[in-house]
Amino acid sequence: MLKIKNDFNTVRWWQFPMLIVAGIVNATGVALFLLPSGVLDGGLSGTAILLSKITPLHVSLFLVILNVPFFLFKQGPAITACSLVAILSYSGMTWVFQTGLGLTAKMWELVGRDVFLCSIFGGIISGLGSGLTIRFGGAMDGVEVMAVL
Repeated sequence: MLKIKNDFNTVRWWQFPMLIVAGIVNATGVALFLLPSGVLDGGLSGTAILLSKITPLHVSLFLVILNVPFFLFKQGPAITACSLVAILSYSGMTWVFQTGLGLTAKMWELVGRDVFLCSIFGGIISGLGSGLTIRFGGAMDGVEVMAVL
């Protein structure tokens, strides 16, 4: 099992590709299932979705902005580096799915406008991405940062 320490020497090179994968998995759950159905995620991701609905700014921008205060804590370079990789891949892929590829609207048509189905799949996939992030030494949401610390 990976032990999370504040020493950057404990981070291995293979953690970063896995954190990118975790960000992509989380973005898949949020951008392809939760966003099209209008379901809010928990934590800062849900806050980012809500803010994107009431402002003209994109949800991926809020994902980065809302997580910045949690990196101001003295959490160490290892957790900070791993978390930044995960958050940036999560935010970037959310933007790609929603804006770049336009999959968010297409997915809503594909699942037949079933909010319950989107909630189940979005929650499972997003939870898998968050779990992978924590497993490989990072945190993708403000609540996860506090849990890892």
